[in-house]
Order: sequence, then structure tokens, then C-alpha cells
Amino acid sequence: MDTIQIKDKQFTVSIKEQDIQKEVIRVANEINRDLAGKNPLFLSVLNGSFMFTADLLKHITIPCEISFVKLASYQGVTSTGVIKEVIGLNEDIAGRTVVIVEDIVDTGLTMQRLLDTLGTRNPEAIHIASLLVKPEKLKDAKKGDPDLEVKLRDWMCGHYYDIRTFGAVMTTFVKGALNCGQIRGPVQLSFARSVDPIVPQEVTITRVAITTVEDAANKKTEMGNKHIVPYGLYRAEGYVSANLARKTTGFSEEDMELLWQAILNMFENDRSAARGKMAVRELIIFKHDSEIGNAPSYKLFEAVHVSRREGVEIPRSYRDYTVCVDAELPEGVHCERRS
Repeated sequence: MDTIQIKDKQFTVSIKEQDIQKEVIRVANEINRDLAGKNPLFLSVLNGSFMFTADLLKHITIPCEISFVKLASYQGVTSTGVIKEVIGLNEDIAGRTVVIVEDIVDTGLTMQRLLDTLGTRNPEAIHIASLLVKPEKLKDAKKGDPDLEVKLRDWMCGHYYDIRTFGAVMTTFVKGALNCGQIRGPVQLSFARSVDPIVPQEVTITRVAITTVEDAANKKTEMGNKHIVPYGLYRAEGYVSANLARKTTGFSEEDMELLWQAILNMFENDRSAARGKMAVRELIIFKHDSEIGNAPSYKLFEAVHVSRREGVEIPRSYRDYTVCVDAELPEGVHCERRS
């Protein structure tokens, strides 16, 4: 493993440059997305973060400003535990979006001092971009703020549609130093099952892309296969919990409308040879007047009937089926059909 000598200290390379640059670009892309139109002020904490700041700003494409501050809690390579501000912040940050750029969050003393100082100047928002974080220090942060997991959960739900929709297990740091919790998403979908038995078929193909090094030296093509279903009508059932949406993730009516559109068009923008003609033919939505529901879900699913048309023995088209919903539904339940 590579080692680096700096004066009387010897260091071992633990993270390769290309891996660091990949993460820098990822963070920059998130900042470009989340802070568009905010004209953020990047506050680089000297001396350690100047290289990270330089690399990060190369990939920032939104209008922004940069300033520098120097706070010291180190003597040599260990933290003294005493913070002393050397260079202060001269810019007026009232109403501004501030991004603190650090190379590493070690003891957390520097970051806490900086957050306390900036908080007195009434910024609109403060974000932290750190190249490295010591996981054990996150445990200390959790002890100092019992609501930290909830705050992180809410941030993730607010920024990521899939998490506030379907939920996630949010162990986000090494060895679970800070667990954002297991989020139960309000939307759950069951596995689809075919209405009638299907007959899978295997299609033989000629493959030009050789899959192993050994075969590449001996041949230019090889035989492969794909599995297809000539026709099948599948039925999937799902659930949306208004209670979880309101109390936990913030899943909104706007999010739900986007979900309906995504379900109806899920195959239109993701075609492949194996599922070229797959399509969602209909979406049946049951809406309840009450947040806790006006009827059990099984009764509503049983109200949807799918059957073959008269005279059809082997269905080969959606037109070979009829789909109907009971006219009389439980009180407080309304049906909407989309296709």
C-alpha cells in the first residue's frame, strides 16, 4: 500500500483520489440541485478544507459566493479541545443560505462553535459539506441532541421522493454510528399475479458480446437466450396509509398524483426487448373519506372483478377480458378509474 512521508510523519493512503473525486462530484451535484436559485455563500474552514473547497467549487454550476474562516482546535495532529477564532466572518449572512465546507468533522468542537457563531447572525439556512466524518463523533452528536435521528429522517423524507413514498432503512454511517431509523413508507405494493395461467417461452439469440475472457480469445459470437411470456394479464394491489403520510414522511396529495402518473407510465420510458409491449392498462383507485379508512382493503379488492369474455378460452389480448367494479361500495368509499 502506498505511503506518504511529510516531515517526520508517515501516512498510508486509505482512500484513492478517484474515489474522493467521485464523491466530490456527487456532493456538488446535490448542491446544484438543492440550492438552485439560493445564491449560497460557501464558508471554507481553513486550513484543512481549502483543497476540498477548490475541488468542490470546480463542479458548482449555480451562482454562489465564497468566504473563509479559520478556527483552531488542533496542535500538531491531535485536537486540543480549545477553540480559538483566528479569522472571523465579515460578510452579512442575514437571510442568506450558508454552506460550511470542512475537510473532516473530528471532535465536532470546531463545527459546533461555527454553528453557534453563525446562528446569531440570522442566516436563512445552514448546510454542511464535509469530506470526512468520524462515525464515533456522530454518537456524541446524538447524545447532545436526542431529536437528531428525527431531524435526519425528516430531512431525508423532504429531499427524496422514494423514501417519503416507500420508506427505507436509514442506517447511513459506518457501523451504525448514527441510525436515521426505519421509515415505514405510506405506500406499499404487493407482488403481481397473473389472472390466468401463463406459458413462459425461451427464445434463442445470437450474442456478439462475449461474456468471459477465455471465450473472447476463441470466438466472436455465442448463443444466448431470453425468456418471454406471449401474453399475460397481471393484477397487483397496493395500499396508501394517510396516517403514515401525515405523521411520518410528509407524503402529499401532489406526491400521490405523481405516483399515479408513474404507475400508469412505468413502462413507457423503460422499454426493453424482453418487455417491449408491457403496459399498465388500468389503475383503479379507492378513496376513503376517513383517514383511518371506511372499509377493509380486502372488501375493496374483492369488488374488482376480472374475467374472460364469453367464448374466449385462451386470452391473447386485454380485449379478451372484462374488468368491472361493483356499483355499490361501502359508505364513505369512492372509486376512480384511470387508464
